[in-house]
Amino acid sequence: NEGEPYELELYRSAIGSLIYLATWTRVDIAYAVSALAAHMANPSRDHHVALRHLLYYLHGTRDKGITYHDNDGHGINKLYGFVDADYAGDKSTRRSVSGIILYVNDNPIKWYSKRQNTIETSTYGAELVAMRIAVEFIMEFRYKLRMMGMPLHGPSLLFCDNKGVVLNTTLPSSTLKKKHNAITYQETREAVAANIIKILHIEGTENVADILTKPLEGGSFRKHVGKYMNRIPGPFWGVSEVHGTPSNVPHEVPKVSDQEPSREVKNDLKPP
Repeated sequence: NEGEPYELELYRSAIGSLIYLATWTRVDIAYAVSALAAHMANPSRDHHVALRHLLYYLHGTRDKGITYHDNDGHGINKLYGFVDADYAGDKSTRRSVSGIILYVNDNPIKWYSKRQNTIETSTYGAELVAMRIAVEFIMEFRYKLRMMGMPLHGPSLLFCDNKGVVLNTTLPSSTLKKKHNAITYQETREAVAANIIKILHIEGTENVADILTKPLEGGSFRKHVGKYMNRIPGPFWGVSEVHGTPSNVPHEVPKVSDQEPSREVKNDLKPP
């Protein structure tokens, strides 16, 4: 944006409130808020138009929220996640955008949408950076859950839609010669070797983290939002009951690609 800032204080105040909302409950606006927050220093009229559009969306979906349920009753706690990256998605800096969402027992507990700190020259590099961030989140939450008396059985599943990243981080024979990605690559490989995570491939259309990396067209947006957002009861909305049961509120089971690494190790955890 060029020129004088337009209604700077109003814009910053609204973005601050939206960041609070996106952090706690509204996964569906996390990317939009992140994109608008990048222009808080010098917002233009176009940014104010986009901000009002987001507020209108929230007004129309104020009966949406996240309903949390206990596990399936078998006493097995599951931590798994989805990761994605939009290569060079930021048109002003050409940095990629990382999107991550983690679940515990089919309940979303952590979501992340942020522009990457470095410029990657390939889709592989952008996906690998996002993968490393997701691995660090999983390791952090595994430790926290263990401290709270919720031990996890087996590795945490991490779903990615880039086959190259999946193969290179799971096959022992794979190598990486790019020095600037070496630390990210080795950290992920060590987590796989230590049986902390297990990386699987899914189709891009089934990756729920896609909504955290870029704007989606209406059909795809509603499809992903419907996997973890549902109507919630409350006196403000006059809803008498939750529209959804524990069996259909959590997101659908992703279809794991048939082209997975041949050395897959069997474990007791089923894909979410």
